Amino acid sequence: MLTFDQRIGKKLQEAREKAGLSLRDVAERYQKSYTTIYAYETGRNGINVSVLKDLCNIYGVNYLDLLNQVYYGEKLGR
Repeated sequence: MLTFDQRIGKKLQEAREKAGLSLRDVAERYQKSYTTIYAYETGRNGINVSVLKDLCNIYGVNYLDLLNQVYYGEKLGR
């Protein structure tokens, strides 16, 4: 079973890919390293709300929607 950070990371990866952005694109826009963005997506690094909001803004998604998908997906066994 995936950890909460891993589930958030998976949703972030899906949102990034849907936005048509590479990890390097996001790293450049967010002024972080490629490995930092990758660590968020794999759940290796926990993510705080401020970073989550910033990344969601880059991807054009609402961070609360993303969190709800993770939380309620967990409750429904997804």
